[in-house]
Amino acid sequence: MLLKIIVNKSFKKAISYIFLMTSFIDERGDKFYYDSRVRESPHAARKRLKDGELMAWDGHAHSFYSRDVKERPEFNPVSIFFAGLKRGMSYVTITDHNEYTQNEIVAETLKNRPELLRKFVPGTEFTLNDKNLGHVIHVNVYRLTRKDFEKLKMLKEDVVLFVGYCARNKLMFQYNHPLWFEMDQERSISEKNFTAILKYGKLFPVIEVSNSNRALYENLAGEFLAKLLGKGMTSSSDGHFGDAGLSGYTLARGKNFREFWSNVVSGNAYLVKQNLKPETLRGYALDTVDQIAFQTKIKRVGERYMMETGNKKLKALISFFDRFPWLLRPITPYVKYKIRMSSLIEEYLENQNVIGRKAIEYFRTRALTKPNEIAVKTCDLTGGK
Repeated sequence: MLLKIIVNKSFKKAISYIFLMTSFIDERGDKFYYDSRVRESPHAARKRLKDGELMAWDGHAHSFYSRDVKERPEFNPVSIFFAGLKRGMSYVTITDHNEYTQNEIVAETLKNRPELLRKFVPGTEFTLNDKNLGHVIHVNVYRLTRKDFEKLKMLKEDVVLFVGYCARNKLMFQYNHPLWFEMDQERSISEKNFTAILKYGKLFPVIEVSNSNRALYENLAGEFLAKLLGKGMTSSSDGHFGDAGLSGYTLARGKNFREFWSNVVSGNAYLVKQNLKPETLRGYALDTVDQIAFQTKIKRVGERYMMETGNKKLKALISFFDRFPWLLRPITPYVKYKIRMSSLIEEYLENQNVIGRKAIEYFRTRALTKPNEIAVKTCDLTGGK
């Protein structure tokens, strides 16, 4: 009876939180952007754009040093670096969550290959929990050293101080997926969140406006924000499955990465995007069931979803199966069947799109009624250009 209750009630609740953390983007662009409507290599994109001098970069991808990535050989930093090059990336970055080890491993491996080392751009994705606004955001920092990493870790509770350090030390940094952020226990959202996003957006030189793990209107809201503030924009995969450069990347000119980044900041870049369809998300969900049932990095997976949802029931459920995974294994086929047949994925996507639409309307209203809040002053930090 207990097992039946867990499967029929708790699991439905858990699935809605655990497996539906990512969503998808649509192809959309203007004269500054190019949108790939198929899975297309940078070589094909350059040919289509008739500009062979464009460099390609996926600035947001993860190896197994991120706690939400499986510990498979193909997901190690060096493998991801070479996979990115093979797919046509001119520069490769691995931005593991609050981690620097991946950069040291790749640099050590390539120390005798300077021609390859030039194509590696060190990076880290920091989680900032700003004590002033009570809002959590993700920020990518590029070309940082271990010393920079340690300094920045101490500034994670104050976005202004964090950004100030990056600007003073000429580091390159961007605001990731503005419309995705870690919310409170009820996963509620209010104008307070949109106000914080608007304030943070003014501090960054670049905003990630196309993320392959985000819903259509989440991305469009980020794009609307970036255009409103006159910020540079990037597209990326946010790959957690060794898929760097497969589903989203940025094209720009640049003889070296600093020139490339300067063009991104100035808006002289093309964004190559691709939708991630609901059936692909279902694939992620099915894979996650195996992670829980067969103890594939279960503690890291559990930590990630607990962090994202703040849901006590979910934490209890994950802890329960972490201790007794053998209870989940016999019913794994049934759980997977329920995932395949469930409409929760579509419902989740629509919910995220509603949030994105609300954000766009909020930004538009603010721009019309309080233009002084939108204006970016010359003293605003831009950094790394």
